[in-house]
Amino acid sequence: MFLSFTLSRRLQAVELLLSRGSEINGKSNFGSTPLHFAASLSPEWTDDVKEFMKHSALEVNPRNKDGQTPLHLACSRGHFHTVDMLLGHNGIDVNVVDKNGDTPLHEAVQRRNYELVSLLLNQDSVQLDIKNHREMTPLLLSVSEGHLGMVHKLIAKGADVNDVNNEGNNCLHLAVKMEGFHSEVEPLNILDKFVTFVIGKQKEDISSQFDIKCRCCHENLATVRLQPCGDLVLCENCSSEMTFKRCPVCREYTLSKSEFVLNGEHLFTF
Repeated sequence: MFLSFTLSRRLQAVELLLSRGSEINGKSNFGSTPLHFAASLSPEWTDDVKEFMKHSALEVNPRNKDGQTPLHLACSRGHFHTVDMLLGHNGIDVNVVDKNGDTPLHEAVQRRNYELVSLLLNQDSVQLDIKNHREMTPLLLSVSEGHLGMVHKLIAKGADVNDVNNEGNNCLHLAVKMEGFHSEVEPLNILDKFVTFVIGKQKEDISSQFDIKCRCCHENLATVRLQPCGDLVLCENCSSEMTFKRCPVCREYTLSKSEFVLNGEHLFTF
């Protein structure tokens, strides 16, 4: 009998079957072990995880048909205490990737769980710059999700701010596309504080990072966006003279122009 089918009977049944030699690493048709099931269930099941981990024969990094380990599942469901317990096992692999190329750290970021991200980053063995199948690192994901606290943690730990995804976007490109960041402490404006507080670059460096020229004069830096698409198309001088029915970049109908912050100064909004 597979031990995975007894989990609903809780700890007493688990202890009994283990004492009688049930296979602790037995798998379901989907490739899930009892540890997968226990890790994915509600936090009150941490006692079952603890019971499994007493056994020397336990495989702590088995992968199901999605390539996910119990640690992946616990992270994706936000089970802090289960993750903490799994990380305490000597054989745990915190960097294993699933079929989408995601590590447990990717899962925690996608879950938007600041506490889990912090817990994983405390592991000496964690690799910060693993890319998934979209070539997104945990840092790129945290920027795209707009979580400044996670971004700060990852960069402080040493994440590469120059990594790019499969569309060629680095963290600054992704930050520009965001309407705003969520901070675990307080709301923050997006680009200005992102650049100065997190990456530590001067705001003047934006032009060298993007080097987007005005589509009218082709000389000055484009600092004005069209809305709703958000494409940077005009410099300050040309914006007062030019209007567009359609964006020259994406061809979307244009409703307005919007300001862009450059060198600490708020330009105009139309």
